[in-house]
Amino acid sequence: MRLAELAGRRVALAGAGLDVRAALGALEAVGPASIIVVTDDPAGASDLDLEVVTAASGDPAIGAVEVFVRSPGFGRSHPVLTAADQRGASVTTPIDLWLGERPPERVVVGITGTKGKSSTTTYVDRLARHIGAPVSVAGNLGPPVFDPSWDHGGPAVLEVSSYQACDLQHVPDLGVLTSLAPDHLTWHGGWDRYVADKLRLFHNSGGWVERVLVPSAEVAALAALDAANLMAEPVEVPSGWSEQWPATPPHVLQNLALAASITEELSGVRPQTEALDTALVAGVGGRLEIVGVVGGCVFIDDPLASNPTASAAALRWLRSAPGVVVGGDSHGAPMTVVLVGGDDRGVEPDPLADEARRWPPGRLAAVALAVSGASLGAAMEVEIVERNVDVEEAVVAAAAHLGSKGGVVIFSPGAPTPGSATWADRSAAFRRGVQRL
Repeated sequence: MRLAELAGRRVALAGAGLDVRAALGALEAVGPASIIVVTDDPAGASDLDLEVVTAASGDPAIGAVEVFVRSPGFGRSHPVLTAADQRGASVTTPIDLWLGERPPERVVVGITGTKGKSSTTTYVDRLARHIGAPVSVAGNLGPPVFDPSWDHGGPAVLEVSSYQACDLQHVPDLGVLTSLAPDHLTWHGGWDRYVADKLRLFHNSGGWVERVLVPSAEVAALAALDAANLMAEPVEVPSGWSEQWPATPPHVLQNLALAASITEELSGVRPQTEALDTALVAGVGGRLEIVGVVGGCVFIDDPLASNPTASAAALRWLRSAPGVVVGGDSHGAPMTVVLVGGDDRGVEPDPLADEARRWPPGRLAAVALAVSGASLGAAMEVEIVERNVDVEEAVVAAAAHLGSKGGVVIFSPGAPTPGSATWADRSAAFRRGVQRL
């Protein structure tokens, strides 16, 4: 959709997230007939100088809206938007509107994936800065695309979540798919819909992206999903990287390899070892950070591992390279307690269960967090040390289980954060638990 299409029409912000707030000035500038806010949380929009309507109120103003500009947190299957679809109203997002307005000479890269999109985007930003390339980064976890402080010149790299992709009507110049696994299934309405929504970044009513960079392991997945029209270009981790950075998990190196390829595409310069090392050393918040060593226990914070596939990758790294993190013994894999559990969004635990079966007997245990920790622990078929405790208490329980022999305590929940808390809140709780020890 284009901004100009909002002129003279009745517009609503669906939700009051940062991205729609940043877009408000651009929306007002095109002269809509009216703008209201439709939200489940009226108090959260009270600071906006707009009429705020509660979504469940049945207010006639909602039925009169012609275009909804949706915040990612406002579910696409929300009854308000379902009704809007049925009566022919339009639904768009700030990213879609921005893509519709960007000048044709401005190259845009769109990055999506179940896991790895934030890491890859972060690495592109660091690599580009290191080599002095004029690349600007925005999107899902970065600045909103309409944020006036964001650099709107030169090549742009957008991190796009499935929540943001599902209403796109424009495509970037280059697509990047970091991974594809079940996630957010209740939000999207199942696996098929989740895949379709995520891949809208690459093909929608605006056409097909010309090329998609994909880790080699994901090329077959695209083919199996009948996405043959996507020109998938496999990206390999260069030979020698695993020896050069032995403490770095393979999936992290894959994200770095994608970032290096993107940076080279945009700048014409291939990042060398110094730039790559600088990007890695800074780490990526929320993924596999060693936050402390206490009494022989190594504590690893991995709160962004919000589905079983991501947690399985973390445990696979520990099992495959134990000496990197903590001294191994004749059993190979370190004694490990994983903190699992969170919101239950209908994602099958199979990847985590399969990884747990590969561990030597007795080397892996779990602490079951609410809400889904007990079911994840049962699927893993490992000893459950403690149940239904908060993250801070779980750290203490896990360390007590390992005792003086030490080992690894890893917070890799395999499920999203429940309630209104965020992954950062749970990360802070994990670190508080380590501080208590």
